[in-house]
Amino acid sequence: MRFRHRRLTLLAAAAVGAVAVALSGCSTGGGTSPTDTTGAGEPVSGGTLILGGLATQALDPTVATFSSQSRPWVMPVYSSLFWVNPDRTAKDLYLPGLATGYEYSADNLTLTVTLRDGLKFSDGTDLDADAVVWNLRRHIENKTREAQFFYNTDADSITAVDKTHVQIEFTAPNPLLLDAMAVSSTGFISSPTAYEKLGEDTFNAQPVGAGPFMITSVDPGNEIDYVKNPNYWDADHVYLDGLTWLNTGADASAWLTNLQSGEIQVVPMNGQTTSPAVLSAVENDPNLQLVTDGAALNVVITPTNNTKPPFDKLEARQAIGYCTDREAIANNTLQGYATPAFVLSGTTSIALKDWQEGKSINPIQHDVAKGTALVQQLGGLSFTLITNQTSPVITALQQQWAECGIKADVVIDSAYLDKVKVGDYQMSFTFNVNGSSNPAGSTNYLDPTSANNKFGWKDDAIWQEIVAAKNLVDPEEITQAWHKIWAELDENGYIIPYVTAPVYGAISAAVQGYSLAQGYPDLSSVWLKQ
Repeated sequence: MRFRHRRLTLLAAAAVGAVAVALSGCSTGGGTSPTDTTGAGEPVSGGTLILGGLATQALDPTVATFSSQSRPWVMPVYSSLFWVNPDRTAKDLYLPGLATGYEYSADNLTLTVTLRDGLKFSDGTDLDADAVVWNLRRHIENKTREAQFFYNTDADSITAVDKTHVQIEFTAPNPLLLDAMAVSSTGFISSPTAYEKLGEDTFNAQPVGAGPFMITSVDPGNEIDYVKNPNYWDADHVYLDGLTWLNTGADASAWLTNLQSGEIQVVPMNGQTTSPAVLSAVENDPNLQLVTDGAALNVVITPTNNTKPPFDKLEARQAIGYCTDREAIANNTLQGYATPAFVLSGTTSIALKDWQEGKSINPIQHDVAKGTALVQQLGGLSFTLITNQTSPVITALQQQWAECGIKADVVIDSAYLDKVKVGDYQMSFTFNVNGSSNPAGSTNYLDPTSANNKFGWKDDAIWQEIVAAKNLVDPEEITQAWHKIWAELDENGYIIPYVTAPVYGAISAAVQGYSLAQGYPDLSSVWLKQ
């Protein structure tokens, strides 16, 4: 297949530094041209792959409760509009998925996406331009995480030109929406017919897409069973008969036991939170392999509720920064599987050369004496941190903060996001998820209209700087803008970053053709060694 070539003056976010964003090339399976990671051999058909990990119950990407932790569970159900080329130096920065090409108008105010002809959802209904428009508009209407990418446009400005062409009009250039269609759940397309038939709640538990697999049964939050989707556009390159995804809990040590016993064959592991003993054990087990795409984009953060005590006071937020030793967490607690993050960005960024540059930007450095003085000035500092996962990082933070007299109680709650979205929290522990190398690629914890930040920080001046930075395409201008924004965020302790790391995939020796697409398992061309 071939993509139309057109020179652009507007740069896609992942393509900053280049001027041509038109694409050419082919893709197999889900989009990232999977490779045989465990040995040479021709693909064979058959078998069911058993996966493990931490489950979530919200599986519809176009509802506000959908989170990044849901994405691995639904990627098999969808095929994204585009995929990012794993070779970031390639001429074609995106690979085809459901879409075969795109084109910007001469004034960069119109983006047209071209779909494959004859696409079908797994329920047999047409995946045409009208279906794509329905999905894209719902992000705006439902204020999802992906709504952040639809700035400079509105729902009425997204229209179907014909069966295979979607047109998006902007009031000013938007360099990130195209990128979002490749690196986020923005590119996932659900069946409008199935949604209307099943209703919102049922569809959220068992969504219908046009990906390589379709869901056959769900035990919400515990197990999902899939079979190969015969209507998938590239079904000839899908080798597995099916998948079973099991909720094996939040304990990575248990995942390792499950892998070694053969109960599961694949589990994704975040380098930011997984015990290094577990990652090392996978590397040293001859029957297992640790796979990574190497991209460090996501950052561990603790968003604070600045509308209520104690973090309505600047001194409390700054005390957390002074009492945190990020380098000790990365080097000792995580034993080199992670990198210190002093700003709200991973090291794989167009605006950050390395973690040392991030350290120079942050005005709040590790200083126990300064942190202790602030805690004493406050008359003490205690709070509850909520999250849905265990992590050695949390334990290390508790211990470091205690050196300054800070008492942090930790509550593990699978529904912690629901509490964040209604303001029933003081501090939470999570990730800032960004699949793009542009730091503007994910601002959901910065956007005052986002559910994740509704009860977070409020600073109109900094937010306007972020809005302006989203429209930038020149790498130098992007770097200058975000260095200023990051320094201001850090000085005020609004969104406190800690470490960044790649996502790893732990797989058994029988698994072939496994790869990671922007940190998530791409199962479209996996096969099992017989």
